[in-house]
Amino acid sequence: MPSGAIWTGVSGLDNHQTWMDTIGNNIANSNTAGYKSSRFEFEDILAQSLQGAAPPAQGGVGGTNPEQVGLGTTTGSVDTITSQGSLQQTNVPTDVAIIGGGYFPVSDGTNTHYTRDSVFHVDAAGDLVSSANGLHLRGYGPNPNLTGLNTAGLVNLTIPQTTGPASATTALDVFGNLDSQATTAQTETIQVIDSLGQTHSVTLTFTPSGTAGQFTVTAASPDIAGKTIDTGGATISFGTNGQLNGATSITLNTKGNAWLVPSTVTTPGTGTASNAATNQTVTLNLSDAQVGALTSFATSSAVSSQGAPANPAGVGSPAGFLKAFTITPNGTILGQYTSGNTATLGQMVLATFTNPAGLQRIGQNDWDVSADSGQANINTPGSGPSGTVAQGNIETSNVDLADQLAGMILAERGFQANSKIITTSDQMLQDVVAMKQ
Repeated sequence: MPSGAIWTGVSGLDNHQTWMDTIGNNIANSNTAGYKSSRFEFEDILAQSLQGAAPPAQGGVGGTNPEQVGLGTTTGSVDTITSQGSLQQTNVPTDVAIIGGGYFPVSDGTNTHYTRDSVFHVDAAGDLVSSANGLHLRGYGPNPNLTGLNTAGLVNLTIPQTTGPASATTALDVFGNLDSQATTAQTETIQVIDSLGQTHSVTLTFTPSGTAGQFTVTAASPDIAGKTIDTGGATISFGTNGQLNGATSITLNTKGNAWLVPSTVTTPGTGTASNAATNQTVTLNLSDAQVGALTSFATSSAVSSQGAPANPAGVGSPAGFLKAFTITPNGTILGQYTSGNTATLGQMVLATFTNPAGLQRIGQNDWDVSADSGQANINTPGSGPSGTVAQGNIETSNVDLADQLAGMILAERGFQANSKIITTSDQMLQDVVAMKQ
């Protein structure tokens, strides 16, 4: 009787329909950011054995193969293809595509999910969130001074719209010439920024000591009423060739005297007290190969100062407002402030898995850990098995449309052929019934 063929045909129809569903879902998501396509595989059902195999008989007949009739097909697997999708440049600073392995960890506040969807935005709270569903992007946060990272654990990444911290002056280059014939003090005024970003004028006084080629150095600021800045009794000496001898730097130390004594200190031009930290040390480098050295020749005094090329941050800077941010290939988020400062705002991380194809889809471009994916391993972009990130880009779907359309033709033809099995088997059953008439 042909009824077995009917059920074989039905299994073919069911699984070709599943194949078509898989293809349809791939095509529907051909423009979904970060989408990973699926691949359908068939598997035959255990066959019905009509006769088992027999071994050759010694001196007799040869062996016979088993006689089996298949019972149809079933779904072997629906695998996720995790290959890289193409990058599409958007120039949107919050779009950050992954190049290589890894997934962004995102959180709803309770559960952590994973995604390759690289379309993010900054919400009203300043948090970086997925534009698809508002899940928070997780990573390493900055330290309190925005000078580095706190890698103790993952936090919600933010782009803080707060004022960037000021940085105090710590080092300056002083160069030029002190007149070797001078009998009176020579001065140079430098600008020093305190820990609150307030700028103070400091006058350096170079006084001939009475010994040839030797000057004592003192410092004072009009912002410090009746007090001087400690130079440690600095003395600088010049040889007979006009070049520095001995010490090539001077240390200015405000100790307890300076900008921070409200009863004696006022902010220039305002008459208000400064609250900057009481201790501030500034190193004055008198010999920088990249800039020049302080000399003493028989010509007019002309002393200048600037930041050291090897230590530009030593100049210090006032506070500022965030005007832009960049994300480096290793995921570090750097904020650029109106003060000229650059601060570390955080770092993106990537989760890698032993078997990324084993992750479970949960919709909205997100994935969850499954029993066969392995646990998430957190790495910074570019380290270990993790890829890098590209700001201003999104990763497009990795669906190969030509392959999917070819598969659609094969699925339709397979479905058609299996339906023919059913109609033919039905005709055979009708013929059997007709034998009675």
